[in-house]
Amino acid sequence: MSLDWTTFLLQVFNFLVLVWLLRRLLFRPVLRLIAERKEATAKAWEEAERIRKEGEDLRSAYENRMALWEAEKEKARAKLFEEIQAERSRLQAENDRLIREERERARAAEARRLAALSQEAEARALRIASQFASRFLRDLATPDLEAKLIDRAVEEIERLPEAQLAEIRSSVAREGVERMEIRTAFALTEERRERLAKALQKACGKELACESFVDGSLVAGVRAIVGSWMVRANVKDELAFFAAKGGG
Repeated sequence: MSLDWTTFLLQVFNFLVLVWLLRRLLFRPVLRLIAERKEATAKAWEEAERIRKEGEDLRSAYENRMALWEAEKEKARAKLFEEIQAERSRLQAENDRLIREERERARAAEARRLAALSQEAEARALRIASQFASRFLRDLATPDLEAKLIDRAVEEIERLPEAQLAEIRSSVAREGVERMEIRTAFALTEERRERLAKALQKACGKELACESFVDGSLVAGVRAIVGSWMVRANVKDELAFFAAKGGG
């Protein structure tokens, strides 16, 4: 079999033309399409990688947030427990204080009640004693008892300290006192009247007119009045003082 070079060359030419046409019309679009697909695939992978990283970041942030939330919850729980304990302690202390105060008030009220009862009993006893002493002393009231009371009053006047005497004299001078009044339950002897008047005048530091009166309500003893200064040494005033102490 002989080779036909013309046919061979034509076939080679046709093949080259076909290759050129395929490259021109088919390969380039296919290659471009493949390149575009590869580029799209690469972008898709990049997007997927970005989304994956974002997902991991979100998951990590979520886990961190949950860890922080758990820590905050634990901290809040501990703080709440401490506040509850503190409030419980405060309420317990307040309750104890109120109980103590109530007990103190109850004790104070009971003490006041007992003191009032004791004071009332003492006052009643003093009133009874005063009434008894009044009746007893009225029965014993005699000129001799009065003389003893007057002598005691004179002795007390003569023993007055200088400071008190100065105060009495200043009061007498300031009030312009010129007379004194002596009241007794029984008539005075001239000697005892003179002694009492001299003691009063010496205490006042000046001569004073003396007026004497008999006042049976005094029971026994003397009441001397020199301006605002008064000397009481009689049963009536002593009983009144005793009764006032009992009533106070």
